[in-house]
Amino acid sequence: FLATMSHEIRTPMNAIIGLSHLALKTELSVKQHDYLAKIHNAGTSLLGIINDILDFSKIEAGRLDVEAAAFQLEQVKHNLVSVLGHKVGAKGLGLRFEISPALPQSLIGDPLRLGQIFINLVSNAVKFTERGDIVVRGELLEGVGNQVKLKFSVSDEGIGMTPAQRDRLFQAFTQGDETISRKYGGTGLGLSICKTLVELMGGSIWAESTPELGSTFHFTAWFGLGAGQTSRVPPTSRHYHFDGLRVLLAEDNVVNQQIAVELMSIAGIAVDVAGDGGRAIEMLRGATRYDVVLMDLQMPEVDGYAATAVIRADPAHAALPIIAMTAYAMNEERQRCLDAGMNDHIAKPIDPDLLFEMLARWGGRQEATPSVAAAAPQLETIAQVDSIDTVAALRRVGGNIAFYRKVLARFASDHADAARRIGALLAAGQRLVAERAAHGTRGAAANIGAMALAEAARELEDAIHAGVQVMDTLAAFELSGDAVLADVRRLLAD
Repeated sequence: FLATMSHEIRTPMNAIIGLSHLALKTELSVKQHDYLAKIHNAGTSLLGIINDILDFSKIEAGRLDVEAAAFQLEQVKHNLVSVLGHKVGAKGLGLRFEISPALPQSLIGDPLRLGQIFINLVSNAVKFTERGDIVVRGELLEGVGNQVKLKFSVSDEGIGMTPAQRDRLFQAFTQGDETISRKYGGTGLGLSICKTLVELMGGSIWAESTPELGSTFHFTAWFGLGAGQTSRVPPTSRHYHFDGLRVLLAEDNVVNQQIAVELMSIAGIAVDVAGDGGRAIEMLRGATRYDVVLMDLQMPEVDGYAATAVIRADPAHAALPIIAMTAYAMNEERQRCLDAGMNDHIAKPIDPDLLFEMLARWGGRQEATPSVAAAAPQLETIAQVDSIDTVAALRRVGGNIAFYRKVLARFASDHADAARRIGALLAAGQRLVAERAAHGTRGAAANIGAMALAEAARELEDAIHAGVQVMDTLAAFELSGDAVLADVRRLLAD
């Protein structure tokens, strides 16, 4: 019930926040600006509460998961500053980062949930601090194989807590005491959710505090170790012998095809492309022998699940490795892929390190010796903008800026009027086509690193699929799309 209600409330709240944000950029009187600013701030606060309620309902239902995706720790830090930097500055506080040089930057885990923990802890520090600095620290505790245990902390110079107040932390709907609740607000859910998320990451969370001197919140978590150690480490194809490997790529999206073919071709992998599941089946029945199939799940006519069922029914392909590619990275989706007869699963947008590691494993390729592996060149860099993670996106195309610019240009050409087209399709009663269009924009946004737009597209896709009213969701999607397109044009102009 809570999950359903939270979703229904969150959709119009997105419209309130987005439209008030746009209105604040127009010519207003002082009084009008004050009113709209308060509406926007109240909407943002309410949306945070709604999101907490939704997460709490998932916790109670045992359905809160953490994903396993490759990410750069630096981007989590960048997002934290983007979200909370203005709040820190508005109170005249400082925000410092003290990250150990030994802490790996390229990790495998859930960057959104890790960011959620940081945002919650730093938000609390801002709320309860009137002067001084907030310090975020990070260090490497231990490593076991390709897993690392990291420790983070958030310290403030705020009001602090008594031992009795500290003992009540991490309980749902609980704050230090009623005085704190009345003065500072909040539901008391944030730390409870943080505790659950940290435990799902195999770690623990605790606090140290002295009244009037401040508090420090510590937490530990386990992560997979990415093949690269900084945001400038290129794909690891050079660490494997891929000569002679032939891959069949079943993918209907042209840009996704281009990115995958570009990455694999550079690595010396021969790639053939099938535009849908039916064509993939036909090509496997031909004379060409394939070592691995990369199978998109959502394709028109014959999707990845149906294609896999047909392929597995042929004794000649019973043992052919099939790797699923999907925008959904939840545990349920992974299990569904395995149950359908696929061997493995990789989440979109595709991370080159994971792709090459997976192709080496299922294609029977050995890792190159240090004497054979070529020295890794430095990746080129591109400007950073608010709505696009250009560092991660550039890495996903092997550091090829010229190719990335082509992807950006293709996005601007294909998705400039996505909201209008989807609205027109819905008005014409073509919900299935509209849903596919939203899904297409979602994947395209992820390819260029516009993850907020990808999430807005996912919410729109889900709303269309559910058959609910989508006006507010479409408005939020359009707002996010406008911001991304402005940044795309800025990048192309540089």
